[in-house]
Amino acid sequence: MVNNSWWGMTVIPLSNIQQVETGSWTAASTQEQFHFGRGNANVKLTFVSEQKYYSGLATFIEPMDTLYLSVDDPSALHGICQLNTE
Repeated sequence: MVNNSWWGMTVIPLSNIQQVETGSWTAASTQEQFHFGRGNANVKLTFVSEQKYYSGLATFIEPMDTLYLSVDDPSALHGICQLNTE
C-alpha cells in the first residue's frame, strides 16, 4: 500500500512490480507520471500491468504504469521488491 496523502492511495501487489530502479528524478521530469514524496524521487517502480490510484476518497480512479517515490532508504525498498521476484 502506498498512501500519498489522506485523500489518495494505491495498493500494489509485489508480484505486479516488474522493475525497481534507484536514481534521481525531479517532479518536472516526471510530469506525466505519479510522483509521491517530497523532493526528488529516488525510486522508480514499473508495473507488469496497469495499477489504479484512488484519489478523493476513491471518487477518482486513475490508471498508472509507473510510480516515482521519494523514500528514506531506496536500497531497502529495492531489496524487498527484488526478494519477491527471485
